[in-house]
Amino acid sequence: LRDFSRYFRDGGMDSTMPGMNFDIPQTVFQNSFVTSLDVNMTLFNWMVINGLSIASATENAAKYQSNSTRDRILFEIIAGYMNVLYNQEILALQTDYLGLSKLNYDKAVRMQEAGRYSKVEALRWKVDYQQQLSLVENGKSQLRSAKAILRRMLNIPMNALIQVDLQIPDRFI
Repeated sequence: LRDFSRYFRDGGMDSTMPGMNFDIPQTVFQNSFVTSLDVNMTLFNWMVINGLSIASATENAAKYQSNSTRDRILFEIIAGYMNVLYNQEILALQTDYLGLSKLNYDKAVRMQEAGRYSKVEALRWKVDYQQQLSLVENGKSQLRSAKAILRRMLNIPMNALIQVDLQIPDRFI
């Protein structure tokens, strides 16, 4: 006979098995070779099912948020890269137009000195040249800002030089 008293509370009244507080027929032990323990749990416990559902939904939300954050960071870096390219091209165009404005202004001054242009015409070209100078300086400032933003996103020191390739990589497209 096996002693199962350790599985039950002390204080039993059966003399053959001390520590048992209820009687178990002896035939159970004489004719069986295995012991079983049955545990009953309700199959559809709404609290457990609800908790599992909330945990699953939270895990899925965290995965989507992680992917969304990664995509947003990549988008910001690509947008910063494109902004630098855009500002470089705009500055190049403005610099070209500044050269043309300077040539037109010089031509207007020579034509005025020759008596073929009035002073108003020469001043109009001077105003155009000064406006273009202002636009070029503004373009330089915007390019510096775009590069600073890109450095910050890429964690590059602010005083480090940054050279952006003039072609858009295929992986960005």
